[in-house]
Amino acid sequence: VFLDPAGSRLPACPDPEVGLLVRNRKGAIVKISAPAGVGECLFIQLGEAMQIISGGLYHATEHCVRGPPRAPAGYTRSSLAVFMQPHA
Repeated sequence: VFLDPAGSRLPACPDPEVGLLVRNRKGAIVKISAPAGVGECLFIQLGEAMQIISGGLYHATEHCVRGPPRAPAGYTRSSLAVFMQPHA
């Protein structure tokens, strides 16, 4: 979710360099985007815990999140990270 300085929601990210980046199966780093025409999406990144408990069926996704280049960029980005340790 991206907000302008007044707190109003923007329809999309105003900066093409900002967002979730993952390494795909061919080794290239690509930006994740919602499919065209879908509207709002929720992206779920599987971590190492899922790889371990699935016996390798699912693989942890190598990823990073690139934020705005500087705080006064004219918008803010909100995200939620949830970490689980199923056997802890």
